[in-house]
Amino acid sequence: MNCIIKGQFFNTGENRKANTNRVGDLNVFIMGFYMKQPVDAGKTTATYLWTGLRTPGIFIIEVEGEAPNFSYGFSLTRDPHFVGGLKIDAMGWTGPRAKGTTPYKVKGSFPGQFTPKIVVSGSNGDFVIDVKEVPSDQVDDYVKSKVS
Repeated sequence: MNCIIKGQFFNTGENRKANTNRVGDLNVFIMGFYMKQPVDAGKTTATYLWTGLRTPGIFIIEVEGEAPNFSYGFSLTRDPHFVGGLKIDAMGWTGPRAKGTTPYKVKGSFPGQFTPKIVVSGSNGDFVIDVKEVPSDQVDDYVKSKVS
């Protein structure tokens, strides 16, 4: 039998899943929370690859930080409500909550019009990051340097 008590899901049957803990006479389903993760602005980079005339280029964003223990599924997502440039949220799943942190690194790419600065947002604040430009005639060399 399954039930929800005060917003928590309980499985009281005999078929327990691997991600449950025993609390009293109930098995509590432990779930993660999708939320912003802490960002280390000093280790965050933004690069813009020019792809040619009259075509949007690509932002390559790399973010590092110290996430709470038991965090996983890190991703970078574009904030669709931000006006006037590019704002990226460092997101991930965290849970169950525990003491300590674990380092993480995540990369993402976003098409768009060039802007000299972008905003990277984490649970510890919003950070303005300078964008490094790579001219269209140097994009192949840049990509090769990142692959090898």
